[in-house]
Amino acid sequence: MFQKLRRKFLRHFFGEDPDYQDPFDDAAERLYGRIYLKYLLETAGLEFRGQRVRVLDLGCHTGRISVPLAQSGYEVTGIDSSRFHVRRAQKRADELGLSSRFIKGDGFEQVRRMPANSLDLVLCTEVLYQCPDFQSRMKDLVRVLRPGGLLATSHRTRFFYLTQAIRQKDFEAARFIQQHSEGKLWGSYFNWQTPEELKAIYDGLCLDRVLIRPIGVFTGNGGDGMAALCNLSDLNDSERDGVFEIEAGDSEEFSSLARYLFMIGRKQDV
Repeated sequence: MFQKLRRKFLRHFFGEDPDYQDPFDDAAERLYGRIYLKYLLETAGLEFRGQRVRVLDLGCHTGRISVPLAQSGYEVTGIDSSRFHVRRAQKRADELGLSSRFIKGDGFEQVRRMPANSLDLVLCTEVLYQCPDFQSRMKDLVRVLRPGGLLATSHRTRFFYLTQAIRQKDFEAARFIQQHSEGKLWGSYFNWQTPEELKAIYDGLCLDRVLIRPIGVFTGNGGDGMAALCNLSDLNDSERDGVFEIEAGDSEEFSSLARYLFMIGRKQDV
């Protein structure tokens, strides 16, 4: 109980938590962030070609992606439900002299109040796989994009959860994952898609598919099933750089076998 109160006190008053592993600083999660950024910056650079780009990062966490985006010249607003996360992201931006804003709140609720066609790029990574109504939430994200704007989202794969279940020897869960695309696993709701299912969802939202890439094919982190092949936390910096070159190899070939599917679509002018 004392430890819990101590953590709350440090988070609330100082924006610190000595027991928290920040994805911005965690070596493994930082590598996955580099892969997201590589695909995002390459795609946005081709699509916008030096234009002013207004970005919303919904579920920004502690700024793993949004702070580097702002460093690259994008006008970034981040929203996260955690005050602790928002404070850490804002502190990083302020220390770098960036004008980015980070806001605590329900991002989807705030999006519903935004004017239509008001943003150039909406980013929502590692969030939607926990939302039972994820397709209607994606529709809300598309609404605030201007025609020609980009939606970038990430989604769990069936393979990720299968490896998790098999590593735990939970074969009942593995059979459920094979037969469904969403539901309760280990006490929590999740959804997962194949590349074909995700492409169909984007088509239904009137988004031209620009890119679909795997995030994390040959590696894992912590206790997930893919870490049994190669746990990034066990590698040194040089080894992680070598893995990055393999993981960010610009190929759709292994998309169905990844930790996440990263998808970017362009809003049609309809």
